[in-house]
Amino acid sequence: MEVNSIWKFTIKTKNINNMGQINKIFANKIYEEAKKMNISPLYITAMVCLESGWGKRSLLSYNLFGERANSDWKGKKKLLRVTEIHHSKPILRDGESIVFHSQLIGTTSKYIILRWFKDYQSILECIEDHVKIFDAFPNAMKYKKDPHTFPKMLCCEPFTDVNGELRYKKYDSSPNYPDFVEVMYKTLLKLGIKE
Repeated sequence: MEVNSIWKFTIKTKNINNMGQINKIFANKIYEEAKKMNISPLYITAMVCLESGWGKRSLLSYNLFGERANSDWKGKKKLLRVTEIHHSKPILRDGESIVFHSQLIGTTSKYIILRWFKDYQSILECIEDHVKIFDAFPNAMKYKKDPHTFPKMLCCEPFTDVNGELRYKKYDSSPNYPDFVEVMYKTLLKLGIKE
């Protein structure tokens, strides 16, 4: 069942009009799968709800994060039309193509491109694939079971660059990312998700 059709099915079969109830159903589906991971299920549920707009921005059936299929992806994939803005000609992978091109301002162009996206077969497969990104955050992973400390640590992962200088990488570019996650926790707790 496609993620977006979860809402359609729920509304049709249970006559639910309240968006809070629909979000609760979505969050509970995510939470049940997140409990199978070795990272705080509350954090994973908050991350999915934030990044997918409660599943409304999902691609295909279960691609909740808009994950493109790189050449090393071994799972199923599908070509989807996407709109992109570029300052130079976009790089295409095997089978991808430009459908439309429009010059905007200066060297900036708008493209409609057929791109490969991962076609996950379940919510769990999507989550399992996405959380692999956290392997690049070994310091933060020490706090993976703590939903309050983990997002903070994902914003200040130390690493040494090629020049030997100490730098910090972030999972999310927003300096307020931990605050956004904390606000989402409060919403999830109101919806009945347990910490």
